[in-house]
Amino acid sequence: MKTVKITAKEGKIVVPNANKEGQGYIRVEQVTFDMENGYLNERKRSALIGGSIESLNRMVEAMGLKEGSDLPGQIVVNESTDKPYEAAKQKIVILNKGKENEQTVEITHGGAPVYSVATYTADQTKVDVRLEADQKFSKEERVQAAAENTNIPA
Repeated sequence: MKTVKITAKEGKIVVPNANKEGQGYIRVEQVTFDMENGYLNERKRSALIGGSIESLNRMVEAMGLKEGSDLPGQIVVNESTDKPYEAAKQKIVILNKGKENEQTVEITHGGAPVYSVATYTADQTKVDVRLEADQKFSKEERVQAAAENTNIPA
């Protein structure tokens, strides 16, 4: 069974939403592994479980959650050309990270910007939805990006 880990901010699991009175979130993380061109990548994903402060606190109490607790479920990534929310940023890939020739590539699909959203789900059967990027990367760029823990789209 897949699980995610509960995180805390300044010792608190339930974090108030600064923009919405009475609302908050719980942040969860999950480590995943994938293979890219024969190179094993370990990736850390994170997502927010949003809701009313009252409901989130009841869930924490009912399930006995604390920082580091396992919660059944997983984090899935959904890519789309539809902007999921106003402040969403276009997906990018950074090549040669931290080097003099560092390059940022904005990812598109069919000429439209790609947006990527990570979401927690209790459904163990859900899978990532990825879009094929217009940009093509060489095998060397893919291996280097994998070593730098940068996710290059197919």
